[in-house]
Amino acid sequence: QSVAWIHAYENTFSWATSMARGGECELYLGGRIRDLGDPFDGLPLVGYGYQDGFIAKTDGTGHAAWIHLIGAASSEYVVDVQERDGELTIAGNMVNSGSGSSINYNGGAYEIPYECCSNGYIMRLDTAGTLQWLFQPDGSPTDMHIDDAGDIHLVTLGDSMRYYRLSATGNGLMEFAFSDFSFSPQLAMAPDGDILIASAFSQTHWWAGATYTTHGNGDILLSRFDA
Repeated sequence: QSVAWIHAYENTFSWATSMARGGECELYLGGRIRDLGDPFDGLPLVGYGYQDGFIAKTDGTGHAAWIHLIGAASSEYVVDVQERDGELTIAGNMVNSGSGSSINYNGGAYEIPYECCSNGYIMRLDTAGTLQWLFQPDGSPTDMHIDDAGDIHLVTLGDSMRYYRLSATGNGLMEFAFSDFSFSPQLAMAPDGDILIASAFSQTHWWAGATYTTHGNGDILLSRFDA
């Protein structure tokens, strides 16, 4: 198979962690970046800390149309980017240093409702990168799914593992903690809307109302929750 094109981005430190394709073959890249004075494909950066998350739009050959950074106190990054019907849903991690910290995006500062330390965000953007709404879950998102009705399902990792369900307008519809340990949970949706969550664990922990002990260095737990 022949290579149609390759496009390199010259920033000193940048790392793509997710990508989505739009309806006109445009691409949306998300990841982590450091504003060290270098441009991104010729576009200037406005950084907020040591390392920021970023979302960038390119044309169908990879040339950047715009880039926006998402930053708080320290090492932020984008976990997932999804495009649907001309709207972008961004899941990411942020680190806040204490009460009064803010997450910053495209000239706006939004107070973080948690004391410390690693938490997350879900953003809805239009295809110009304009913020439509922001939701801040407890813990860092590790997996996200958008169902046929447009509701957003995500699992987060923090002091406990949590599941969230949001409406397409960013309103919280459901939240529950399902475990007291800290391994990266993964999420899938059954055809009937039930929620499937899997994670590894070690030692003895609580999971969905019961206590489990590993048989070795680590085991896997998989649960199905009613919609």
